[in-house]
Amino acid sequence: MLPSMRQSVTSYLDALVCRARELPHKPVLFISSDEHCMIVNSNAERLQEHLAYSYLSQRTLRQCIDKHAMFEAAAEATIPVPATVFVSSQATADEALETMAYPCVVKPASWVQLDADECSRNPDFMPAFGQKAVRAASEGDLHRLLDKALLFRASIVVQQEIVGDCRHIWGVSLYRNEAGDTWTSPALQKTRQYPSDFGTGCCITPLPEPRIAMLAQELAKATDFRGIAEVEFKQHSESGDFYLMEINPRPGTWITVAPVNGVNTPFIAYCDLAGLPIPAIHVSDRPVIWVDSWYDALYFFRYRNGDHTGKRLSWAQWRKSLQPPREGAYFTNDDPLPGIHRGWDLGCALGAAGWRRIKSALTRSGRCPADPSASQSQHSP
Repeated sequence: MLPSMRQSVTSYLDALVCRARELPHKPVLFISSDEHCMIVNSNAERLQEHLAYSYLSQRTLRQCIDKHAMFEAAAEATIPVPATVFVSSQATADEALETMAYPCVVKPASWVQLDADECSRNPDFMPAFGQKAVRAASEGDLHRLLDKALLFRASIVVQQEIVGDCRHIWGVSLYRNEAGDTWTSPALQKTRQYPSDFGTGCCITPLPEPRIAMLAQELAKATDFRGIAEVEFKQHSESGDFYLMEINPRPGTWITVAPVNGVNTPFIAYCDLAGLPIPAIHVSDRPVIWVDSWYDALYFFRYRNGDHTGKRLSWAQWRKSLQPPREGAYFTNDDPLPGIHRGWDLGCALGAAGWRRIKSALTRSGRCPADPSASQSQHSP
């Protein structure tokens, strides 16, 4: 176990180097969070002697983490991006109000930030808005959201919403090495996401759509990206055009869907970085869907009578969509413990959220004092 990077970046890096030195061969490093990605790449000069990893330049890293730089790079590569205004002042807020069509979406410009030797999640957006993105259906909605963003000093983007539900969201897992050779998974379509509006994919289906891989490869080349990435696009439901949403410069939750469909991007990365022969590619004739069982069950019970678009999901439809072959995100027959642990964590989180809502309702009704200590002091002799 390594010390928490959030407590001490220096201790984390020291422990990482120490652990690498204990191993008989130079180990290959895999990263699963944006915070770790930023710290490791920012300390490449120190780490590359001890750890094999696809280190990124600061320019490339910024193009992956910061949406402003990302969309600029995509535009230069003629990859379509939604109409976007970056808001950090009253002047840019006024620009968004004057130019943006509706509906549009307000989201953070970056989820992580690096200050000196410390990396943290964006401290402003979630406290201000309580979710990862917010829709503005009218100028009044956007005006209210921008006032809140400026109050919290949250660096945000206001972006044209591409028409279409989550089934119009596509992604691809890729690995690109130092020589520019690129391996990509089949195109991956979101079947469901939780929450249904702006959520995380809980059911992913591989489908033949070559344009996704082509656009992802063009973006990787334009940014000089190296390593494993997950690139996401959204298809306009009317025009059929694909628009870039984001690039995650690391393996993400979907990563297991690539190997079970014949393109083992993690193993390809390992072999390439370790100097071993690259394994053969055998794309599956029968696509294997990917399911986050716990979140997908939550989706069904919450939205079976209609999601935010009004679309219903019957029990028969849900069960049919989960017919094998499928791969579990956490819950698998050969290793059920991660799924059990995930279920426990999710249950605890839901229980805590439920208790907060109950307590808030009781407080508003006056049946639960807002300050217990004050209530006790009033009754003290």
